[in-house]
Amino acid sequence: MKRQRYYFWSLIFASLLVYLWITLTVITSSYSHQEVVNNKKELMQENRRLSIEYANLTSPAKVEEYAKEHFGLDQPAEKQFRYIKR
Repeated sequence: MKRQRYYFWSLIFASLLVYLWITLTVITSSYSHQEVVNNKKELMQENRRLSIEYANLTSPAKVEEYAKEHFGLDQPAEKQFRYIKR
């Protein structure tokens, strides 16, 4: 009889441990999932910002402005053109 009670309580204790292990695994997985979702949102916002910045920096007007400001370049005058006949 005592042996049966021992097995019974051992089974209850083991079941409780398995339940706690599963619960903790689900909770940690949930936190990890939420962290990944937040990271994805941040990366998507950064991607949008960088796309806009890329579009601004590669626009012909910005390139021309940068060339004038940093290199002193300007549109060529008519006399600077050389026409080649074939």
